[in-house]
Amino acid sequence: TETVHGEHGLSIGLDVSDCYWCTRLSGERKVLLDAFKPRDLVADVFCGVGALPLLANRDKNCTIVANDWNPSAVKYFRQNVKRNGLS
Repeated sequence: TETVHGEHGLSIGLDVSDCYWCTRLSGERKVLLDAFKPRDLVADVFCGVGALPLLANRDKNCTIVANDWNPSAVKYFRQNVKRNGLS
């Protein structure tokens, strides 16, 4: 079941039957984002579909190193980078 979720101005695509997602973590992602400084190196070892790395790159121009065990989540993360015009 594919969907596109909006969070903090991002469009985050995912298949909810194949990727973990919790909207309730939106506030936690914002708290983490507020702790980052511009151009920080952010390593997210369980990035899922990429909500936090996408925010860090867009809002703080952070360099991102991200990984996830779920190949489907990684696929959607890569699509979400393109979907949101990030690199």
